[in-house]
Amino acid sequence: MYNTSLLAGNLAVFEIFASACLPGDTYCYPDNGSSFLYRDKDHFNSLGSRLLAEPFVDLLRSAEFLQRGN
Repeated sequence: MYNTSLLAGNLAVFEIFASACLPGDTYCYPDNGSSFLYRDKDHFNSLGSRLLAEPFVDLLRSAEFLQRGN
């Protein structure tokens, strides 16, 4: 996958592939080896969403869009 991380002014790009796909894989699969991560072909289910929550909050904090304690 391509590294498209960008922090500039009030813009932050969240690269979901690092969190939702296995490192080194050419493709992103709909499961993590034991459970499906998608509700349908376009939307994560609750498990898939939880995989993205912590890295997303980390991005918001590093971009100072979200303060510690929130």
